[in-house]
Amino acid sequence: MQEIIPTGIYNQLAPLNNGTEITGTGSYQTALGLNFQYLKSFNDIHYLNSHLSFIYSHAATVLLNGISAYGGTERTKGLIAPGDSVGINLAGEFTLTQHWVAVIEGNFIYQQASRFRGSLGENALAKVSTSRLSTLAGGGLRGIGNGDIDQFTLSPGLEYNFSVNYGVIAGVWFMVAGKNAPSFVAPMMMFNAYW
Repeated sequence: MQEIIPTGIYNQLAPLNNGTEITGTGSYQTALGLNFQYLKSFNDIHYLNSHLSFIYSHAATVLLNGISAYGGTERTKGLIAPGDSVGINLAGEFTLTQHWVAVIEGNFIYQQASRFRGSLGENALAKVSTSRLSTLAGGGLRGIGNGDIDQFTLSPGLEYNFSVNYGVIAGVWFMVAGKNAPSFVAPMMMFNAYW
């Protein structure tokens, strides 16, 4: 079980900042998840460690005033229900040697369409031609919220363990398919420390 408490900036955004000040969604989110793990030994060196996770998240209704992470204009006023989401994550780690591990992770997310009640106001952003904010909002400058979102991503990588306590993993995270979700490719690198 997890609770996300909204502490970031999501509302009353400056039009000329193109959404760069967004650090949150403004919604309390309650999530319930189940995690499973299985370790299969092939011999003394080769192991397959697999992980499977299911998560359901409920996002509470948010009060909007002006331009927000959900879109709108400087005069938008209303309530938005961001939509509940379901996620499935499947990952595998296969030891190649004592130090090297091949990893892959697949992630599927579905989020319900958001529902807005209120007034969008006039288009105060008409002078801004192409806005990163409009992309984040899932619609044009007058749009607010998003439709149903489907997204399937993969993250292959390679891990090197210096010892039983320290290692580094590098790979790439990319979208395979989706609807109402931006396509992306992102390099990833992480240092692991266990004690």
